This record gives sequence, C-alpha cells and structure tokens, in this order.
Amino acid sequence: MMDELRVLLSREALINNISEFVRISNGHHRVMAVVKANAYGHGLVEILSIIRDTKIRKFGVFTLEEALKVKELIPDSMILIFQSLYNKELYEAIERGFDITIGSVDNLQNLKDIIKNTRSPPFIHLKVETGTNRQGITEPELNTVIQTLSEIRKIKLRGIYTHFANIEDTTDHSYAMFQLNRYRRFVSEFDKNGIKFEFRHTACSAAAILFPETHFDFVRIGISLYGHWPSKETLISANHLNIEKPNLLPVMSLRTKIIQIKNVRSSEYIGYGCTYKATRDMKIGILPIGYANGYRRVFSNSTYVIVKGRRAPVVGRVCMNIIMIDITDIPGVRVLDEVTLLGKDNGEMISAEDLAQIAGTINYEILTQIDPFATRIIS
Repeated sequence: MMDELRVLLSREALINNISEFVRISNGHHRVMAVVKANAYGHGLVEILSIIRDTKIRKFGVFTLEEALKVKELIPDSMILIFQSLYNKELYEAIERGFDITIGSVDNLQNLKDIIKNTRSPPFIHLKVETGTNRQGITEPELNTVIQTLSEIRKIKLRGIYTHFANIEDTTDHSYAMFQLNRYRRFVSEFDKNGIKFEFRHTACSAAAILFPETHFDFVRIGISLYGHWPSKETLISANHLNIEKPNLLPVMSLRTKIIQIKNVRSSEYIGYGCTYKATRDMKIGILPIGYANGYRRVFSNSTYVIVKGRRAPVVGRVCMNIIMIDITDIPGVRVLDEVTLLGKDNGEMISAEDLAQIAGTINYEILTQIDPFATRIIS
C-alpha cells in the first residue's frame, strides 16, 4: 500500500533545536518542550520518542489526553496541562499527578470542591491575566484568590505564569514589557501574603530568544522547538538587538509520489471550476493529496512542489484528495517519482513560512494542520 502523504521528521534537527534552547536558558531543567496540538502537527508519539533520549523532562500540553500520552511514553516527566480543567477531567488530572492550570476564580472554586475527594494533592500553576485576555486570574480577583489559596491545605503551589500577547508579531515590545511588569506585580502580591510558588515562567519561543529577563525558572518552547522562528519580526528584532541567534533547523518535511502523468492540450482546462486554462501543450502530474491532508485549498494555482530538484507549479484547484502539478519542463519524470511538498530537495526549498505567506496565515497554522493520520518517519 502506498502512503499518500509521508511526514519525515529529522531527529538531528530536533536534537539541535533542543540544544540551542538548553544553551540559551542555561540547562535542560530550564526548558519545557511544548508538544500540544500533536506536537505542532509533527506527531506527538514520534516527537516524544526522540525527546525521551534527551534530558528534557518538562512538557507542556493542552489536553488531558495529551498528558496521558506523554506520561505513558516518558513516565518521569513533569507535565503541565495548559487548559483549565473541571470536574471529572480535573479529578483525573490530579489523581494522575499532572500539573494543572488554574485560570479563573470559578476554576479555583471547582478545584476546592474536587480535592475533597482526591487522594493526591493537586500540583497547580496559577495563570495570571496580564493583557492577553484569555485564561487568567485578573487583578480584581487577586484578593479572592489569595483568600481561597490560604484556606486550602491540600495543595502544591507549583507555578505561576502568564502568556505574552504581542511579543512575536511586532518589533515594538513595549506591550510585552508592560505585561512582564504586571506579572511581577502579581508575584509580589502573592509574596506579600506568604504565598510562594516553586516555578515562575513567562517565556514562549520569542521571549526566550529576545529577552533573558523573561526566562525566570524555565522557558516554554513551542514553534522553535520544531525549527521555526515565531515570526519574521522576531528575527528582525534579534538582529536589531545583536543577539546570538539560535541555529534553528526545521524538523518536518512532507513527501508524496506521482500517481499518474497525463498530457493536456493547449486551451484545455485543469481541475474544478475551470480555474486553470493551459496556454500550451502541457504534461501534468497527479498527486494523491489535497486539503483533507492539510494541503490547503488556498494553494490552488499559487504555490509549487519540488520534483527532481525543480519547481513544479500547482495548477488548478486543490481538491480534497488530489492536486495537479505542471511537469512540462522537467525531463524524465515518471509515475511513482517522489515529490517534496515541504522541505528541501537538491538545493530547492519550500518552507512553512513560504506556504504561510501564500495562504495569508502563520507557520503555526500550516504545521498544525498536517494530516494527523499520515505516516510519520523519523530519520
């Protein structure tokens, strides 16, 4: 059986990226690998199978299901669930020994009720609202939270954290610094009331690269763990600040094969909607992937793939399971020849950033939408 889409993962690239952030943050114990969303589309199981051979033992996930998988593969890990859990899921997370996020007064009250029936104390990370307005305890709620925490004896105050709203999409980091100062005020207020946390953490990939003052006790590395800069603005800022930049190597490549070659005469149409009309006699290759595999419909008539080290434009609309490519000017192409959709081939390259620019989105979205059922191969 032929695999329609193959996701190739470079062990060397991932280990390299981990090493870069160990260097930046001064130690393996100061790096949390964020593996939510199927490890940013790369494949949770496959990525963990590589990381478990390193000294990284802090992991960030979003769901209880992800946490269970990390624990199964790396039993000695500290796993922080970013999502605020309630009721049955919260109970299970506590009993399993996961670190949990408390992001609201309601969430804290639910925790207070749930732990009446748990055997284990909860390891909590309090998330505080500094300016993103997603999950997070607000300043007006601070007194209530301090009072409630003071009343709970069966609890482990593992961490206090926040998330930056505008640290990677800009070269003006004044708002991020405003958030950092607000975070410090939260920590100070808890200190004044005798509430101490084991870990303070604020830094995402961009913050970890640009601002050492955000590192605190560990950094949470997501997009850059997989070899991508968070944004071009982050790269520009790193250059402007004269920072020793990490050498990031993309971990993922995407490959498929040509399943048919056919001749198209001048003036004939290709694909749904007759959006492409041949202006010459053409030879096209048919590929068995489409938007169902994460190769987005917006790529219709606008991007290219690599065949034998040459660019082959995508022609016609991207279908659910098929795309068509122009191989007229590439000699010697045959059925079952390999095609690169993302990555390098003989000096040519298509990056997640290239595809994101065409799609009018960000590299995060391109990566996380890759077919989770596609075969993943570690090389």
